[in-house]
Amino acid sequence: MKSRFSSYNLDWLTNTPAFRIDADASVERMPMPISPELGKGSMEVQRLTMGMTLFHGIHTFEPAAKGALVPLTAFTSDFPEPTLSVQVATHGQFAHHEQFPKVNLIFNHGNDLFRYGDKVDTQSYLDGSNDSEMTAMFIGRSVLDSILSEESSETLLKWLGLTPAPQALVKTCPIFISNLLRSTHTNKMHGEAKKLFSQAKVVEYLSALLVHSNAEPSKTSVNQKRRVIVRGLHQYLLGLEGALPTLSELSKQHGISVRLLNAEFVKEYGESIYSFVVNHRLNQAHMVLETTNLQMKVLADNLGYSHVNHFITAFKNKFGYSPGTLRK
Repeated sequence: MKSRFSSYNLDWLTNTPAFRIDADASVERMPMPISPELGKGSMEVQRLTMGMTLFHGIHTFEPAAKGALVPLTAFTSDFPEPTLSVQVATHGQFAHHEQFPKVNLIFNHGNDLFRYGDKVDTQSYLDGSNDSEMTAMFIGRSVLDSILSEESSETLLKWLGLTPAPQALVKTCPIFISNLLRSTHTNKMHGEAKKLFSQAKVVEYLSALLVHSNAEPSKTSVNQKRRVIVRGLHQYLLGLEGALPTLSELSKQHGISVRLLNAEFVKEYGESIYSFVVNHRLNQAHMVLETTNLQMKVLADNLGYSHVNHFITAFKNKFGYSPGTLRK
């Protein structure tokens, strides 16, 4: 039986032997051959059901890479059917020399790359000025139709400007929608649980993108759009580590006023954005303290506290006892 997955060829632009990802094969944290004096990187490939594929890449750079265009790979694949591919940047900037069709593209946080066609042929470069992270999704047209319906798939592809195929372009998308695709990558789950989680996030991303494409008042109610925004923010906050963005920054990212964003969040989840984040992180901290030997100072830093004493106070206020009692 022929596989529904495609194979991918990575011809590294650093005089390193080419690498082939066979159909059905997944890859767990494979190093990328970036020149050591410039930095390092790693890649993960996840195969989902129905023939969907996810890529996740992380790249960190040395000072010598600042201002340089760092070569990565010539990436090619032939698909069994027209395929939608999306690449979103968590941070950093990416430059692609697309061959199908011939076009040079730059994408970064908030400006996502979309392709549609029966093959991909591109050379990828990274802006070495900043560390970068990228998530990519590949989904065949028949799978897209089964998730959204044939009519909705066509509507989405036309709105994206991807018909007739082949097309490749960069389009500005709301951060809260792109965050759904970014959230497909998680280190908190493994095996089938991780696969199911990632697949659910892909479906949620596609649905949110479709709702956004039909954003005229006659088609989508204001309340429905706000709910999509708030649910996207909720998922973003669940995966966020370190310092919390200000409400003003979240408001700007999601295109809605601070007052309305917080009010809609309370309506949907029963507590303010700040309260939700604090409670969620302290619950995580409780579990970590019970199940690991992670140093409390490191844990406090990961949760965004400027000082371990601030974390200890917040923990005691919530649970009624200090975090140190869990280690005795």
